[in-house]
Amino acid sequence: MRQLDATRESRALGCARSGAIVAFIGSFASPVIVHIGLALLLGGLLWLPSAGARLRAVLREPLPRAALALLAVMALAMAWSDAPWSTRFSRFWSWRTLLLPILCLAAFDSREWKVRLVLVAVPVTLIGSAGAWTTWALDYPFLSMHPAGTVFRNGVTQGLAFASCAILATVVALNERGLDPRLRLALLCAAGLLTTSVWFITTGRSAQIGFLIMAIVTATALLRGRLRVAVLLSLPIAFALGVLVAPIAKERFARGWLELSAESKLEDVTSMGIRVVIWRHAARMIEERPLLGYGTGGFPASYAARVKKSETGWRATPVEDPHNQYLSIQLQAGVLGSLVFGWFLLAAARQRAPLPFRVCAVALLASWATTSLFSSHFETFNEGHMIMLLLGCLLAKENDQPASSRATAATTSP
Repeated sequence: MRQLDATRESRALGCARSGAIVAFIGSFASPVIVHIGLALLLGGLLWLPSAGARLRAVLREPLPRAALALLAVMALAMAWSDAPWSTRFSRFWSWRTLLLPILCLAAFDSREWKVRLVLVAVPVTLIGSAGAWTTWALDYPFLSMHPAGTVFRNGVTQGLAFASCAILATVVALNERGLDPRLRLALLCAAGLLTTSVWFITTGRSAQIGFLIMAIVTATALLRGRLRVAVLLSLPIAFALGVLVAPIAKERFARGWLELSAESKLEDVTSMGIRVVIWRHAARMIEERPLLGYGTGGFPASYAARVKKSETGWRATPVEDPHNQYLSIQLQAGVLGSLVFGWFLLAAARQRAPLPFRVCAVALLASWATTSLFSSHFETFNEGHMIMLLLGCLLAKENDQPASSRATAATTSP
């Protein structure tokens, strides 16, 4: 009987962990793949004999508690929204990703599987990178709504996937003991290729900014002495050179700055120009209802009514969200929502986990937190699934480490 339970435990864990990896790949490849992966993850946990004990243990940790608190606040905020209930629930449903760190923390307690996640995801992004370069060279738009060079969901999602996998590949290659030297070299080469793709192919500015943040956090945490100083000094210089040398990056940043600084002169809707208008009105909306906000799902209708009265032309364009995660939370759930979202970010950053994967998780979190100044990356389907799955997988404890390694990890991961 014990042997049967052990076999079932092993197979169920394999199913759940494989599902998490599949869902992560789907987060930047296809929603269908996400749903298949999540079905495997949930099915594996339902089949897992120790699922109850694992979940109870996980719920004593700070990140799951903060995630559930934020989910509860967004559910509560539906009560004072003026939007139809279908809209309220749809907006609330976008926060279901907050459950993913809890499920992954319960299932992904294996260093071997964390390495396996990297070894699966990196080749997939390399294939995507090769496809992106090919479609760019042929000037062939693989996705009709996006320019040539984008083969995954969109430019931002693709760029963040490339950047995340480049950082993960580098950290595993430089820190994982017992790795085959040829595999170590292959991971470093893959990281270099993905980095090149981030700068020369990606159209999303968030990816380049996000990559810089990931690199700075990783270098600060894992490097020591003069090497750390040298790397930290070189990263901003490399970022500036990348913007100047890479034609797509240079054009995108130049255009973005022009749109931000000359919004009053624009004659049509632009990516950054509309953001300036949204942020201006969002600030006034917050002044009018600072405590409770407009409820979950209440922002679009309230914003549309406001700009219809006070703006004309393209500035009166209705939008679904304020293109800033912090404004989005405040506008929907008020001060309470902002405080709990801050708690969630802090809890994720302070979650105890072994090195170096904890560093990777914090680097990714810092990247998402920074780029979410310009987008609602924790709330959108692609980036929301990507960060929540990675936080859960990378921050999970590692029960397959030797006892001495676990003790060392505990003392070095406050």
